[in-house]
Amino acid sequence: MLARRALLVLAVLSALPSASAAGAIDAHLRFPEGADLTGPGRAEADAGALDLSLDVAAGRAVRVLWRAATLTDVLLEYNESAIPTLSTNTIRSNETRALGPGSLDALRCTQARCVVLLYADAGEGGAVGLEGELGGTLARATQPFHVWARHDGPFPQNFDYATPPGGYALAQGSSGAFASARPYARGVTHLVLWNADAILLGESAEAVWAGTQAQGPPGPLWSTFEQRILDLRLEDARLDAPPGQATLHAEAPTLSWQGALDATRASGTLTYEGPRALDDDALRVEGALALRPDPPASSALLAKGDQGGFEGALHGDASVVRVGGASLSRGASVPAAAAVGVGLAALLLAWGRFRALGAAFTLFTRITASRVLTNENRRRLHERVVASPGATVTQLMRETGLAEVVVRYHLRFLETHGVIHTVRDGRARRSYPAEARGRLDDHAARYAIAGRMRRRIATALADGAATQRDIASASGVAQRQVSYHLQCLVRAGLAAREGARPARYAPDARLLRALGR
Repeated sequence: MLARRALLVLAVLSALPSASAAGAIDAHLRFPEGADLTGPGRAEADAGALDLSLDVAAGRAVRVLWRAATLTDVLLEYNESAIPTLSTNTIRSNETRALGPGSLDALRCTQARCVVLLYADAGEGGAVGLEGELGGTLARATQPFHVWARHDGPFPQNFDYATPPGGYALAQGSSGAFASARPYARGVTHLVLWNADAILLGESAEAVWAGTQAQGPPGPLWSTFEQRILDLRLEDARLDAPPGQATLHAEAPTLSWQGALDATRASGTLTYEGPRALDDDALRVEGALALRPDPPASSALLAKGDQGGFEGALHGDASVVRVGGASLSRGASVPAAAAVGVGLAALLLAWGRFRALGAAFTLFTRITASRVLTNENRRRLHERVVASPGATVTQLMRETGLAEVVVRYHLRFLETHGVIHTVRDGRARRSYPAEARGRLDDHAARYAIAGRMRRRIATALADGAATQRDIASASGVAQRQVSYHLQCLVRAGLAAREGARPARYAPDARLLRALGR
């Protein structure tokens, strides 16, 4: 009876579809007709712009939040004459002021031509992007992208942001790479408005507007307008917006996703268990992938009949690679090996020769730590976690050069097999080597109060201050910022909140240990 059951298990496992073990892929390829991308993922640019104008014009709820900001507010009076040389501009006010934590709500277009643009400058540590379900073709844009929404110098020269022909415009819909996408922002970004208004929430609420407003009816020779330009430089920006019509414009975005890439024609060098050259071959790759298109070298490239084509670097961990319809093999498949091992163990038990060892055999095999670390990318990540306990995903991306989807995939794999352990720290997740498990709580507590402002607030809390007002007075931090940091400490389990009006806070033992109390 047992033998028949063992043979049945062996037959079922042998019938499972084969899946090659994932392996590192590294390629630099040219796609003359673009490439089709499918699967959940994101497109991000550290030098790019999110155009939110269509979403705001359509009445979708778009909200921008930040930890701190600098507002530049320029108000001009423009007297337009029928004789152009007599037209004048006068700067009525030019104000720059610092803002604490806040948000911009109730965004609304005031004219048909409206600009709501969130952009990141290279080198400032911010990024903008789209995340959702990829389901379209990545190709270069044939037209430049310009935004008219900012004051530079004593007179309004307002075409401020531009991407040249040959850049990329990623969006949701038939003409974009995404089937469904939500815009997002992180780090230091800039928000520019034109012909739009909103409510600015911070220490107080105020209505703001930007654009052009006529001052009275036009005369026979003169017309007078007010022009207001708003530019917000945001720190720790966050965008709260539904999927819609946002478009990401960038010269060289980075795409990372878990899914597939298909191209009817691909040329270049591909390394997957050894290098090989492709020459207009059909290509399909499946796995945890990242693609970085090259920036356009010249707009003249668009005049050569390959307007949708692009070049770029492809890397990640691939489970399937097909070139010209032929699969590139990486050896024995996992289900087949599992079937053979389980089948032999079951047959030995059926013969009764190893019954004493029956408890040692199971129908589930666990990969050992040594085999887990045979993958090069996984081994590099593990080395960085051991060297920098408490590293975040962003830090590991920066130190290894791997895409976010690849980092997250391997961290989940390492944690599943007990090689590392991760803990939530506010909105971030920190990774530690398995041997540090007993010290994780104290590590996380020290990271949670690493910032100078939060440490001052935590010290005031530990010294006995209990309400927001008391903590603000003891720490010298504005009460609104105290409220934000206390919420972070409560979410991290380092403080407890009781009652209301006023709420009282108490430190956790881990917070006291982190402060050396």
